[in-house]
Amino acid sequence: MTAAARSPRGGRVDPGLLSAGGAWHFHPCIGEHTASGPELGRIRRCSRAELYRSLGPDGAPVSWGARLFNGRDEQMMTVLPPNPFLTDRQVIADAPDFGRLAASPPGTR
Repeated sequence: MTAAARSPRGGRVDPGLLSAGGAWHFHPCIGEHTASGPELGRIRRCSRAELYRSLGPDGAPVSWGARLFNGRDEQMMTVLPPNPFLTDRQVIADAPDFGRLAASPPGTR
């Protein structure tokens, strides 16, 4: 998992989105991409998005997120929101901590 060195900034870059957080950045292609030709543009463009939820052996939710897939149906990106079911070490908590969902300034957790 990668943490941003500073608060991420974002914007629109034709034909996609840009998010940057210090030494890293990414820009998933969401629009018509023609600079590399139509076939590569079709592959690069996000063709499918899904919201998912993972359940533990007892049927209780343990994780959720969003995934983007490219034109070859390869996973491009996963976004994992704060999770009340996991500890800071990514271990399933004994009891959910819904306080983890509260907004907090960067670097305070």
